[in-house]
Amino acid sequence: MREKLELGPVPYEEPCQQLGPNYDAVAAKHECNRYCNQLVRQFGKPPAGVSVSVRGFAHDFGTYYEACVLFDPDSEEQTEYAYKLESDGPANWDETALAEIKAIDSRSEVYGKDAERL
Repeated sequence: MREKLELGPVPYEEPCQQLGPNYDAVAAKHECNRYCNQLVRQFGKPPAGVSVSVRGFAHDFGTYYEACVLFDPDSEEQTEYAYKLESDGPANWDETALAEIKAIDSRSEVYGKDAERL
């Protein structure tokens, strides 16, 4: 049986989309995907059977998204990797993620709010 750990939507000291009237689910999914990619860059390719991906969660104010790791708790290798992501996750974006954000911001100047959808 697989277990899931919720890792948050972005590195813990970074701002993220907040549920409410201005919540942009597409932008939130992009943030989470960017975070998943950073975790794999930082901690290496997941062991076979482990998935680092975005999951949606129901809330009174709508669906929100988080990066999650799915793993088999009966596998020591998978469990170690999953809990490493949870306990040692980064505080801030790495250089690759910052470059992606900067590219989106520069498109925003041209394309407006929908730049994350490009």
